[in-house]
Amino acid sequence: MIRHEIKHSNFIQFLLSPSEKHRLGDLFLKKLLMQTLRDLEDTPLDTLEISISSFNDAEVRREWKNIDLLIYSPSNHFICIIENKVDSSEGSDQLKSYESVIEKEFPAC
Repeated sequence: MIRHEIKHSNFIQFLLSPSEKHRLGDLFLKKLLMQTLRDLEDTPLDTLEISISSFNDAEVRREWKNIDLLIYSPSNHFICIIENKVDSSEGSDQLKSYESVIEKEFPAC
């Protein structure tokens, strides 16, 4: 189980999806975003905005266009990509590829 990236991604998707049956709503997603963005200077949302915003519309896609996890909240004009790595390294221009996909698929964000 330790090396099964897809199983890890499935579990992460379950926890981050507000519509799942874990009864956490958007709490886990918001806590992850606040912790991740806490020390960054230039962020699309600050921790206060995240805490008072609703992410109940967030959609968490797994293995979408070669992106391990994509979080999209239309009401917040917010997209987050999570690259889940287990025993592998970053592919050539992998992040640039993701950026191109996001710019094409979500031009308003």
